[in-house]
Amino acid sequence: MDFLKKGDTIGIFTPSSPTTVTDKLRFERAKSFLEEKGFTIVEGILTGRKDGYRSGSPKERAEELNKLIKDPSVKMIMSTIGGTNSNSVLPYIDYEAFKQNPKWLGILMLQLFYLHFIQKQAYQRTMVLH
Repeated sequence: MDFLKKGDTIGIFTPSSPTTVTDKLRFERAKSFLEEKGFTIVEGILTGRKDGYRSGSPKERAEELNKLIKDPSVKMIMSTIGGTNSNSVLPYIDYEAFKQNPKWLGILMLQLFYLHFIQKQAYQRTMVLH
């Protein structure tokens, strides 16, 4: 798996709180920063969506991640936030798809995801950006 370079695509997903709604300006600034660095951004299907205190149901949030995993153009996956209720997504992640389509994972709050990918022997590298 090659390191990221300008022109590569980063997929963004929201595994917990709906920060793309509750802190839209911050999300847009972060997205613009990555684009200014030369990356293409693909927003997950839950971007801009709110379901109470979270971005979607556990299955919907896993579907968002699984779509990014299966997208061959996406080289790295980053989350908008982690933490509260992210663990409810774990049973629905397609670990086999991740083995077939390895990606860089980035952002400090995703330790829970790193550990499960490693446990499922689907992941052997991490790239933490903070």
